[in-house]
Amino acid sequence: MNAGLSVSGLQHVGRLRGEITLSHLLTRSLQEEHRRTIQSLVLYTQDEWRGTEGQVGQFTKEDGTKYVGRRLIDVPDPMGCHGNWVDHYWQTIGAKTTAIEGMTASYRCERCGHVGTSSIEKGKLNWRLEWPALWKVYRVDIEPFGKDHATPGGSRDSCKEIAESIMHFRAPMGIPYEWVGISDRGKDLGDMGSSDFLGFSPVQWVEVADPEVLRYIYAYNPIFRRIVLDLYRVDTYYDVYDRAEDLFYADEREGDEEEQARSYELAQLSPLPEEKPFALSYRHAAFLSQISPEKDRVAWCIKRLRDTGILDRTPTEIDRARIARRLAQSRAWVENYATENRVKLLDELAPEVASQLESGDRDALRTFAARVASVRWTEEAIKESMVSLTKSGSLPVDTNRFFRDLYLVLLGSERGPRAAPFLAVLEKEWVLRRLKDAAQ
Repeated sequence: MNAGLSVSGLQHVGRLRGEITLSHLLTRSLQEEHRRTIQSLVLYTQDEWRGTEGQVGQFTKEDGTKYVGRRLIDVPDPMGCHGNWVDHYWQTIGAKTTAIEGMTASYRCERCGHVGTSSIEKGKLNWRLEWPALWKVYRVDIEPFGKDHATPGGSRDSCKEIAESIMHFRAPMGIPYEWVGISDRGKDLGDMGSSDFLGFSPVQWVEVADPEVLRYIYAYNPIFRRIVLDLYRVDTYYDVYDRAEDLFYADEREGDEEEQARSYELAQLSPLPEEKPFALSYRHAAFLSQISPEKDRVAWCIKRLRDTGILDRTPTEIDRARIARRLAQSRAWVENYATENRVKLLDELAPEVASQLESGDRDALRTFAARVASVRWTEEAIKESMVSLTKSGSLPVDTNRFFRDLYLVLLGSERGPRAAPFLAVLEKEWVLRRLKDAAQ
């Protein structure tokens, strides 16, 4: 299994779809069938630096156009923090040469710690010869590649012809895949591009989400379907991932649930526990991370989860680690991509807040408090109570005004995050007391 990446610029997460994730999923699946399979990745550092607008734009202290035509590895680091262009823009993924002895280069992955060697005799040819030569040298049987190479009569077809007509061997099975796009709060900005510097890096992803969540997205979606990623929507990606985890541990599955469960399994980078671990809702984590103290935050949040019934058992070490990770990730997500989810509870109902409530507002809060007093304090039950009240016309104010009142007495602001998941992580008795105080 072979794939290749050119270090032409930003190493965005879209580049992980085919060359790395798809290759790894295929390798793992074949190994499960007891086939001898090796996954390899060729890093192209000798390609010509074309001087695209995005590449030239990285140089702020000099004119980058003078480097057009040089090998990528011969172009200086525009930021001045690494030895060259390749070292700088490959750092987010981590393939690094540590030594060259004779004809052998040693390398180390700075992300996972893997070490290995490769012969430097495997140099760079013209691309029409390079590609089939790699197939022959690495004995490639299967290879994913971007859809741009799949055009009839295009680059891959010409290399296939060279392999079969001149080098006399059968070209590997090719798997073309669709690009990964990027959007900003739902606005599609186009396909991620390395030399265009459009996209976000794996480092940015793991600040707000586990790598397995991204791997699940790539595993479950058909390779011919364009995927558009938006860091604003990380909470919804976790919803889908957690649903797949539920299905993996379920006794029965139907329809495409089997595919979801299998995709979840393939997405994992570590062995799975025998029993399903606790999954803290990403949105719940986002709110807990903000209302909890800095000191002993994880322990405080676990106690709150136990008190509210969200966590109904003593957490395992795996549970604790996942809770801690989601707390940190969701807090970074709120601060960097979803600032409207920022929350700060009012310590007390200030007079300036109470003065903004009219009689209808107080009646609405009193009615809601009476409705939820007897329900189980879960996101679903709270949401159902809200919907039944607003849709039945049981409240003396309109829906927007009701939610404005809620946010006002809890946060001191007229707007806030989604109400049901937010209320679910708060102590029920505290919420009821605040609503009753506001209703007086």
